[in-house]
Amino acid sequence: MATKPQKDRTARGTAARIGAARLVRLGLQNEKLQNEVRKLKGQVGDIDKFKREVLAANAVVKQQILAVPFRLMEILAGISESREIARVLHEALVEALNDLAYEREHEARPDVCPCCGQKKDEAPV
Repeated sequence: MATKPQKDRTARGTAARIGAARLVRLGLQNEKLQNEVRKLKGQVGDIDKFKREVLAANAVVKQQILAVPFRLMEILAGISESREIARVLHEALVEALNDLAYEREHEARPDVCPCCGQKKDEAPV
């Protein structure tokens, strides 16, 4: 009979530890869910800042994509094969889109046209 009380104490100790671990886990899950709700409501960060960053990134990509024909017009004018033209255009577009995907930013140079990449005094009119 001496072993029976020992087993009961061990069982109660284990149950208490399991219960405490469950309470900690439930507390963490509750905190995580509250953070998710705040994220969904837009309360975690400054939404205006996020919008400005997204719009700025979109403007850069739009500008790069729209500049492709101007940057490549001399190269494309000398190519007669449609496959080669498609390859050159594809490479230029992939580069522009990778700039957005991999967060690469190009510094704006005041002496270079942002559309065609030529020096401002040489830019096509």
